[in-house]
Amino acid sequence: VFVVYLAATQERQVVEAFVKQVGQYAVDIGGNMVTYAEELKQEGRQEGEVKTIERLLAVGVEWTLITRATGITPSQFQVLKAQLQQLSSPAEADRETD
Repeated sequence: VFVVYLAATQERQVVEAFVKQVGQYAVDIGGNMVTYAEELKQEGRQEGEVKTIERLLAVGVEWTLITRATGITPSQFQVLKAQLQQLSSPAEADRETD
């Protein structure tokens, strides 16, 4: 729980320093924590992309321009949204059972 809190609330440098320290004392754990931190970072990046594209669509920007600017096609956008929803669904389910 602490590691999730740290990764979600602290700046990247703080998280990386923490992971480095843990890695020095517990090599087996360090790799898993880096992987989880990277997953959180990727999820945040995906969420940002989805929100940005949704905002652009809401103000009438056409897909051709969005694709040129982001490299994401409409079909890739749907996959990205579905992946993000799958990532957030288990977390929401965990919160509901707590």
